[in-house]
Amino acid sequence: MRLKWLVVLTVVGVQLAAAALVVGATWQSVSDGVSANARESMHRLGRAARDRFQRFISPAEGASELLRQLISDGVLGWSDIDRLERFMIEPLQLNPGFDAIYYGQSDGDFLYVARDRDNGGFLVKEIRHVDGERRVTFRRRDGGKRVVETWQDPEDRYDPRLRPWFSAATETDAQAWTAPYVFFTSRRPGVSTATAVIDVEGGQWGAVAVDIELSAFEALLAELSTGAEVAFVVDRAGGIVAAPERPQRWPALFASDAMTHRAVVAGSRFSDLVADAGRLGSRFGEIDGGGGDYWVDLQRFENVSPPWLMVVAVRSEDLFGWANMLRDRIVVVALAIAAAAVLLTLVAWRYGVERPVAHVTARLRRIADGSLDPGAALRGPAEFRELDAAALEAGSRIQERESANRKLVDTLREYEQAVQQAPVGIAIVEPDGRIVFANVTYRRMVGPDDPLGELPLVF
Repeated sequence: MRLKWLVVLTVVGVQLAAAALVVGATWQSVSDGVSANARESMHRLGRAARDRFQRFISPAEGASELLRQLISDGVLGWSDIDRLERFMIEPLQLNPGFDAIYYGQSDGDFLYVARDRDNGGFLVKEIRHVDGERRVTFRRRDGGKRVVETWQDPEDRYDPRLRPWFSAATETDAQAWTAPYVFFTSRRPGVSTATAVIDVEGGQWGAVAVDIELSAFEALLAELSTGAEVAFVVDRAGGIVAAPERPQRWPALFASDAMTHRAVVAGSRFSDLVADAGRLGSRFGEIDGGGGDYWVDLQRFENVSPPWLMVVAVRSEDLFGWANMLRDRIVVVALAIAAAAVLLTLVAWRYGVERPVAHVTARLRRIADGSLDPGAALRGPAEFRELDAAALEAGSRIQERESANRKLVDTLREYEQAVQQAPVGIAIVEPDGRIVFANVTYRRMVGPDDPLGELPLVF
């Protein structure tokens, strides 16, 4: 590998290592800060959503509890049905979110007061068993509680004792909430809060309940889900009790259970978070929604009795999108800096190393060829200028030595010629006595044989 590319790879490696270190440290710091801030922000948002939802549903518990208390104390009862109906209309007038309020007994008697959405006012349904005869009477009251129409329906087969709210109330001593179901009269989905009651007047036991349509929950949750976050309510099994309108705004978060066909959260690990929140009161974590990760905050209801959890979910890209963008920009800047460093390294190498080395190399080759032309002075780093000057000085000294050697050779040749032409025989011998040089006169003296390498003759 050429030295240039070794240097370039070293520079690139150092730059990328430094960039990775900076990006990693920055991302870790930003991620920790964003996670902590997101956790706190979502927890505050979850508390606010839960508190507002509790304020929305707590009047339903209060209305059913007040009606239960008045019936148990004998203040209200079947003996004054008009008074009982009028009283049951008042919670509907005060709470637009209520759909109906009703009272059912263990003998099948039932009094139901609901909003008359088609005609305005209120619709009353009364089921009584008198002398073994079952009578179903409907009454329509206007906004002033006056009866404007009455009719009977002998084909009606409604039995309050078979409905989910009656079973939920009579199976516990506390306030009970049902799972979502379809209301019998309105045919709309909703939930009911119910509580058991003893009618001291008639000696019957039963339950009073208040209906709230899911559409009311959906409208409220839509108000709480105006930004990137979505607020919804789940039961302790993770099934969705209520979600905001237009759930497609949060893709892949909601799905339908294949067995029960109930709406559920599609993300893995959500059931674990639900179990932890039900046990601990709150939980914060991440789920994989299939179409993207979501961060969720779950909080248990505190001041009302539903065994539900308020959930606030935000897509990871909405929560960490700006941080991911910052990370990507840091990576791009780091790579740009590394590329710039490589380019500058190549330019510096070209003008600071390659050209000076080529200049010095050319000078040394001229010196090796015996050229006396010193060439142009090197322009470049001081180290290479010193090297060029040293090469130039070395060339000058080599030139001087070669000149001295030529003079010495010429002198020796003159001496040899003089010795060869001397009138006396001259021979030069080694320490062992053998002849290494003999002039012409000596050769004539010793005969025709070559004397070199022989011992000298003694005359």
